[in-house]
Amino acid sequence: MASNPAIASRLQSNALVGRVAELGSLGLMSIARLIGTAAGLGVLAFVAFWLISALGWGLFPYSAGADQFAQTRVWLVHIIAEKAAGILIGCVVAFVAARSYRPSWRIGVLSGVLAAVTFQALSIVVYPLRFGAAAYARYNALLTTMLWTIMLGALFAFLAVWKDYRRVATKT
Repeated sequence: MASNPAIASRLQSNALVGRVAELGSLGLMSIARLIGTAAGLGVLAFVAFWLISALGWGLFPYSAGADQFAQTRVWLVHIIAEKAAGILIGCVVAFVAARSYRPSWRIGVLSGVLAAVTFQALSIVVYPLRFGAAAYARYNALLTTMLWTIMLGALFAFLAVWKDYRRVATKT
């Protein structure tokens, strides 16, 4: 049977159709739950990020009467710390979202990526409000930021559902 190319081709296409059908079989309520979970966790992650950032600026403000070099150094440390915290929080929210809603490992990964993208989208919207559009354009690249968010979100979401993936992979 497997020696017939038509049958082999049909078997391969059924796997792809099954993956697309998996999303369609979720139903409207499950899709709403997926989006709600991802968006809710993304917003919570952004609020946590905002509080951490405000705490950092409150604990280590610009020194009164400091020269331009000292102010630039403080600003640079804050921005680097915020970037690192943003990457870390984006990875954590992807992991948590994937663990919290995963009717299948693929949907878990999707949930994690959506949560990370929601978090990053909020960060991108707020950054120009804080520092100005010119500062965003000078120090950030929207496409690069979103691609890294999707890749890291997918990686950490996949790590969250690894056991589910292995369970399915060993059955086939």
